[in-house]
Amino acid sequence: MDERKIVLKASIKGMMSMLIKFVSLLVVVMIVFFRVRQFQQSIMQEYSVGYISALTQILDTDMEIIELGMLLISYLVSLALLAAIIYSLYHLFSLLFGLSSITIIDFQQGRIVQKSLRFPFLRIEDENRFHQLIQIRIEQNLIDGILQGGTLYIEYLVESQLDSQLRVLLIPYVKDPDKVKRKLLSY
Repeated sequence: MDERKIVLKASIKGMMSMLIKFVSLLVVVMIVFFRVRQFQQSIMQEYSVGYISALTQILDTDMEIIELGMLLISYLVSLALLAAIIYSLYHLFSLLFGLSSITIIDFQQGRIVQKSLRFPFLRIEDENRFHQLIQIRIEQNLIDGILQGGTLYIEYLVESQLDSQLRVLLIPYVKDPDKVKRKLLSY
């Protein structure tokens, strides 16, 4: 590998705080969902009705209006919890697809290349030319700081014949961003 080229790959350590967030959300929502389902089944067994017949044949049962209202509310809560489960699974898979991200900063040719796959079927390859790195900022939360992971924000200068511009590059899920920052600023 070239001496003036830095390759940054996404790592599990860099995304651990997000993984913990979505996995814990998924676990909590699933626990609540199963508790609601147990409540629904206890009412259905008490009145000998099925999941749908509790609503369609309400006049054939001796279910009280309060229990019917609680059952209807539990149906709505179940739908909301299912939506939350789908939401957290989608974000969990999107996060795991982020492990394929690679950023190459080539100081010799003045190029930054980002390659990544996004969930469900999107491939991104972005190439930018740059003249000079201006600023590098690290963003970490508590878990990222403990596990030495985080996100890098790189501000770089792009010069053309007419003018110059400052642009920002976001590199998520970096392992040991302090070391990477020192290495980038040394060029």
